[in-house]
Amino acid sequence: MSQILEYVSVRSAALTSNPAVVQPIFTALFDRAVGLVARYQGVNEDVLDEHILVLIWKSKQHFDDFGTNVIGGGPHPLQDYIDAPPNILLVALNGTNPEKTLSAPYLLFNVVTPKDGVETSTTTPVVEKLAAKQQSLDVSHGFFHGPKLGTSSGAYLSVSGWDSSEARKSAIVSEELGPILKELQPFIKEQEIKGTTLKTF
Repeated sequence: MSQILEYVSVRSAALTSNPAVVQPIFTALFDRAVGLVARYQGVNEDVLDEHILVLIWKSKQHFDDFGTNVIGGGPHPLQDYIDAPPNILLVALNGTNPEKTLSAPYLLFNVVTPKDGVETSTTTPVVEKLAAKQQSLDVSHGFFHGPKLGTSSGAYLSVSGWDSSEARKSAIVSEELGPILKELQPFIKEQEIKGTTLKTF
């Protein structure tokens, strides 16, 4: 039974402007969770009212139970403090330990949707090559990825950890990573990239 990573992005001007009041409300909600192994929180560096949550669940069943027993079928418990419903993406970790990467000084989350007709058998070897090469760099704090659960689109999430935003920007145009990223580009229909620094909560 694989652990599940839940990646959440949610707009909350209230949390940005008044964290002393709103943060305890967010925290209390997840204090009620059963099977929640770790939880992290950050802010999208480009959109300061967009908050990023990363939750590690013991299993998909624990995630589902939280949705049923805590979130429920009625109004969202945080509806008075968020500006729109949260965007949620799930990835099975399949034995990967994400702690090193999620604890990095800087992280990049990349949600990629391949072009129609592109098979994962085509993209996976390239992504694996990218992961191996990135993790060999001194400025890297790890890389992991996985397909988005509950979709047949081939979309996947990749998470990379770095010394800093500047280190990542230099690395992606380097001779180590630049050619591999160019190799991937023709297969990509769209991607959503968000940079942040996470802390536990």
